[in-house]
Amino acid sequence: MALWGGSFIAIKIGLRHLTPAELVTARFVPSAMMLLPMGLLAAKRSGPPMTSFWKSLSRQELAVVIITSFLSVPAYHFCLNVGETMIPAGWAGLVISLNPACIAIYAAILLHEKVGARRWAGVALAFTGLVFIALTHEAHADDGRTLTLFQKGLGIFITLGAVISWGGSTTLSKKLIEGRKPLETLGWIMTLGALWTIPFWKPSLGAKFLVWNPELWWSVIFLSVGCTVFGFAVWYWTLSHWQASRAGAFIYLVPLFALIISRVMLGERLDLATLVGAAGVLGGVVLAGTKSALKIAEGLASQPQSDGKHDDASTRR
Repeated sequence: MALWGGSFIAIKIGLRHLTPAELVTARFVPSAMMLLPMGLLAAKRSGPPMTSFWKSLSRQELAVVIITSFLSVPAYHFCLNVGETMIPAGWAGLVISLNPACIAIYAAILLHEKVGARRWAGVALAFTGLVFIALTHEAHADDGRTLTLFQKGLGIFITLGAVISWGGSTTLSKKLIEGRKPLETLGWIMTLGALWTIPFWKPSLGAKFLVWNPELWWSVIFLSVGCTVFGFAVWYWTLSHWQASRAGAFIYLVPLFALIISRVMLGERLDLATLVGAAGVLGGVVLAGTKSALKIAEGLASQPQSDGKHDDASTRR
């Protein structure tokens, strides 16, 4: 959770040297090159051939894989990166903490869960917290300019695009993971997601890395190896050993780490108004999203020993 909280600060630092699109490519191409072998090795050790993932997909599921890979990598991270060019890193962490609330809405649409007054009240409270922060907190652009209310609102709105993308990819992943191996599925999704970013690759991007810049290199290494490969591997391992409710409780530390680390490393303002707004955001997220988010996490964690076949027994496990 500390690594994921620090990712918002690393993105902010990386954007000093790369465009939002370039940073997506620089982060996920190496991540995919590490995650896919890990997933294939996990699949091979448990028995079925390494091509079993693709053989098990129906035509409809293949479309779901393609959509999920797009939402997980370019859509989510491009919106997040663009948003972080407009709002402080700590704010971005708070916006992204709306993921569980967004998952609750997706679960109602795709999994036919009932969305009651409690969840809508939680979503309203979370958004009220964000509005409160935008209205009461002065924010500055990287060049020192004071952001207008419109600019702050636009940055939050663009960052919400990342939340919408992640909610969709997480909900769709639950359908893909049933009867398959989570780490192998993750590896293929991240690899396809990285392929979506190839059009962003330009010779100028490679030239930026040829010039040794410790700040750029360490930010990308932290995002690729620490936050993506190590972070997701630990998360999937945790879900396979703990109940999702136990693991999910730690998610709420991510925006808190983001606020604290952004204060220490970037000097971002952390005052009473920010803390009050953050309490509203997190309180609304807990109220709106906990049940659905944890239900989906339980589904992701319930298949670590699956044999790749779509049968009732594997689903019950």
